Amino acid sequence: MVEPCVIESIANRIRYEFNKPFLIRDESVHITASIGASSYPECGKSAEEIMKKADLAMYDAKSSGRNCYRFFHASMLEKLEAKKLVISDLRQALKNDELELFYQPIYNIETRKIDKAEALIRWHHPAKGVISPQDFIPIAEENGLIVELGNWVLQNAIANVRVFRQNLCPEFCVNINVSAAQLKPEDNWLSELILSLDTANLGANAIAIEITETALMTDRKKVVEDLRLLKEKGVEIAIDDFGVGYSSLSYLQQLKIDIIKIDKSFVQQLGIDSAGTTLCKTIVQMAKNLNIKVVAEGIEDEIQLEMLTEFGCHFGQGYFIAKPAQAKKFETFFHSFKPAHITPRNALKEDALL
Repeated sequence: MVEPCVIESIANRIRYEFNKPFLIRDESVHITASIGASSYPECGKSAEEIMKKADLAMYDAKSSGRNCYRFFHASMLEKLEAKKLVISDLRQALKNDELELFYQPIYNIETRKIDKAEALIRWHHPAKGVISPQDFIPIAEENGLIVELGNWVLQNAIANVRVFRQNLCPEFCVNINVSAAQLKPEDNWLSELILSLDTANLGANAIAIEITETALMTDRKKVVEDLRLLKEKGVEIAIDDFGVGYSSLSYLQQLKIDIIKIDKSFVQQLGIDSAGTTLCKTIVQMAKNLNIKVVAEGIEDEIQLEMLTEFGCHFGQGYFIAKPAQAKKFETFFHSFKPAHITPRNALKEDALL
């Protein structure tokens, strides 16, 4: 039996060596190691069982931020079984019509109109009630089910935007969230998107793509190529949760991004923290200098909206404007929405809200 302190020492030595830069073709390359450890006989009596549990521990290290090590614990098996159950139930959800898209308006601060909305998936589980996307989307991404789930979102968003363009606004656009896992060449997701728009007799501006900064770092070259193809077709691309991932001006130039969405963690600091306020203002100004439009997410009060308006932010999204709603309720909101008679530097009045 090996003492835990010995395993810990070995893991730290491995991390130390991997943290040193590797020189490849005169370029310095930095990598990190995520390490999982298990031991005999606590974790099993066969090499296969011990390796499986070390593998589980390694994936736990990856999900904990990488560049660390984890010892196997029984709770990891419990988490694995829970994930398997989620995937099984989610497959049934796709078959049994348990999923639904909700829509949250994206308010145009400059025109004081709403001609965009973000599609947000909801799962109505027959036994557990409404399950948050945060509890099943990451698992679907790990498992690969995100591709089927993403196709469901695409088809339903296209069906809804056709109705919105007929009933609300002829140029209405729906934003859908796309995972890097959906952009694998074997899944032909891009072709499916363009074909679906053509079949529905919709222009490329009917759907916009939201992708996170973190997703851009996964097989970056391939993702950049795919998103550039979408741009050539006329599909708008938005970077979601801007500022909390691997923010880089290089990909803004490479992709010629149309929109960045400032993460709500920055917006919520407006008027409270001077550094956060300055950072938010700087992001807006930088984007405007690059001819990129800005959506501020998570607006919760009048002060935040007023400050964003003063900064010159183009769009706002959040509970202060409206909560996500089912398609029919969203249409009702749209028709009852009465933007206040405001100047570009003032905030929305309460009668403009739900």
